Amino acid sequence: GAREILGTPAVSTHLRWINKLKLANCFVAPEVWDYARICELAALGKPIADVMFLLSVIHHIDEVSVQQYADLGLPRLEGLVDLMGRLLLLSPRHFIELPNRPWMAAAYDAYQTPRAILEAAVVASGRPWSFRGPIFSAEWFGRRELWVLEVDTAMPPLDLQASPFLLLYRAGEDELAGVPDDPMNAFGSLDAYDQDSAVSMGRGAGVGTTASALLDSALAGTGGSIGEGSALAMPALPAMGQELA
Repeated sequence: GAREILGTPAVSTHLRWINKLKLANCFVAPEVWDYARICELAALGKPIADVMFLLSVIHHIDEVSVQQYADLGLPRLEGLVDLMGRLLLLSPRHFIELPNRPWMAAAYDAYQTPRAILEAAVVASGRPWSFRGPIFSAEWFGRRELWVLEVDTAMPPLDLQASPFLLLYRAGEDELAGVPDDPMNAFGSLDAYDQDSAVSMGRGAGVGTTASALLDSALAGTGGSIGEGSALAMPALPAMGQELA
């Protein structure tokens, strides 16, 4: 659920970077993206962003969607390609890094290369796309390539007055300011994926009433909101209207 997502080290790190870089218009949407959710977003018929950064992300969505493919009678490869095609429809511009084997094995068996896999996704999207790349490549659990895809035909405009997300969340500055950088990173980054203690703030952190109310409202399905508060490594946010001491 949203509470668990907000408490993960990855999201905690993201919230701390938002604060460190003073990104006033940057939020986290605490939700799970699987095949069903991507289908919902694509069904809106319009982009949800000007640009999407799908950096070593797609295979994770694929992994949690396997049963959904099966329930619809889709083979693993067909489900993955359709998933990727629908992802492309969410933005006119994408930066995409695919993993290498052993991930997405069905796609590599069928298409051999990241470029060919992306070309199959383009066909599934039903729109023409231009490729640039790979603009960068590196060895990380096999060779990784970064590709840029830009749509060749106009998409509907981005609706800035409506959000497709149930909740947008940003941690408050006061609660985050005292958290030190990860000493394991010589560049002073706040990366804490391998250091749970670096993002655990204990009961002293507090959770803002507004953020708690917004989260409970969103979880109840009453609509999306933009809220601020702190929810770093807390196992769960308190009930609406409560404060942590």
